[in-house]
Amino acid sequence: MTVTVKGISNSDIGFGNNTREDGSIRAWSWDASIGTQRIGLTGGVYTTPAGYERSEVLQGGATLNGSDIVGTAGHTNSPVSGASGWAWSSAAGTERIGLYGGEYTSPEGREYTSVTSPQNKSNVVLGYSERFVGSTMHVAWAWQREFGSTSLGFTDTVHTGNGGERESNASAASADGTVIGTSKRWETGATIGRYQLGQSAWVWNRNTGHTRIGLIGPSYTGTDNSQDSSPAFLTDSGFVAGTSYTYSPHSGFSSGVAAWRWSASQGTVRVGLYDSDHTGTIAEQCDNQVIAMNEAGAVIGTASRYVAPFAGRDGWYFDPVSQTSIFLQFSVRADGYARTDPQIVTPSGWVLGLFYQYQGTSASERGFLWSMDRGFVDLGDLVNGVLGADGWVSVSALVGAQEAGLIVGQGSLVGGTTGPNGRAPYGAFAMSIPSPATSLLLASVLLWHRRGNRRGVARACTACVSSEVR
Repeated sequence: MTVTVKGISNSDIGFGNNTREDGSIRAWSWDASIGTQRIGLTGGVYTTPAGYERSEVLQGGATLNGSDIVGTAGHTNSPVSGASGWAWSSAAGTERIGLYGGEYTSPEGREYTSVTSPQNKSNVVLGYSERFVGSTMHVAWAWQREFGSTSLGFTDTVHTGNGGERESNASAASADGTVIGTSKRWETGATIGRYQLGQSAWVWNRNTGHTRIGLIGPSYTGTDNSQDSSPAFLTDSGFVAGTSYTYSPHSGFSSGVAAWRWSASQGTVRVGLYDSDHTGTIAEQCDNQVIAMNEAGAVIGTASRYVAPFAGRDGWYFDPVSQTSIFLQFSVRADGYARTDPQIVTPSGWVLGLFYQYQGTSASERGFLWSMDRGFVDLGDLVNGVLGADGWVSVSALVGAQEAGLIVGQGSLVGGTTGPNGRAPYGAFAMSIPSPATSLLLASVLLWHRRGNRRGVARACTACVSSEVR
């Protein structure tokens, strides 16, 4: 038997699965007062006469309050395949969740539900269940212990096929139970099962129901009424960011992608870059992608450049105070090519990422920090004079950052033999960034050297150098 731990809840309940020799999976929970106990759906369609079952808890499958643990159970003792979702708490035991019965049961008796792990971040559990009306589709749902399962998605004629089909997806939930997702759009009079008109984005909570979000004006609608919006990020503070397809006039085909941010107070606001350098020769041609958003509603992203063929992309930062998108570009090649990739935005609005530094025909990938008050900082320049002396060529990959000023990532190292993949040696680093008024940078670096086929050697160093922070 194999025992697998899947997580621990915020109320200190551990949970996981046991896999038996016959392939059966049984979910369990543990706490200090009770010890280990079985959880999940068992018996009936979930357990064969020989005892075979597959009731398993999800990775990180606990709600924010720590009281509910969720999983799925296969219909191993049924003539047709299927699966159910379940939620367990020490007070209420195991409850089946999701949508089932009626239109969610096929004529042959199939029922199928998929559950998304809440990862300790929300008290709302999301998933979808198959719906057997017309062509088989699936409908998203949200579950809470006190309310049960609620179906999600639009149900009007635009979002319903001729055979009654509907399809929706829920992609994220916030701490207060707000959910974002999409509903498929259908062409009036189309063949059953056809949904070639994109999808509508929505935000839902129990108090206000569904609200349409995204860009939906003429520039974002095809001649056949196509519209296609996708929410990408949801904050606990109530902001949503995503993208919508653009359409050239008199065309049913998409010509680009525009980015947006939504809030209950301001509605949908277009963000990104749309000047002549970032729009193509075809009407409405652009390509803005959302990369990240913080709780204050600041959004970072990229915009393709159209100044020359294969001209790269620039970064941008949407400032929630001025409600403007700020252009981020730090080096341009002689032929107009440039590339800036913002990757992280901190709670206070620091932007960290990578850019290409061009010198003649050569280019090097480097890390940067940018903020409204600090401006642009090349992370390599901050430790100028120490990089080469300590064996570093550049800071060229960022993994994460803390608001206190700790940045971790990877960089290229001097010397050594390249590995079998042809890449230069690299190392990991942790860098401390001071406040803008401080002129001394303390860089505490933990290096993990990778030189050719040699095993890594870890070592630590601390350097204090004088460097003006711009």
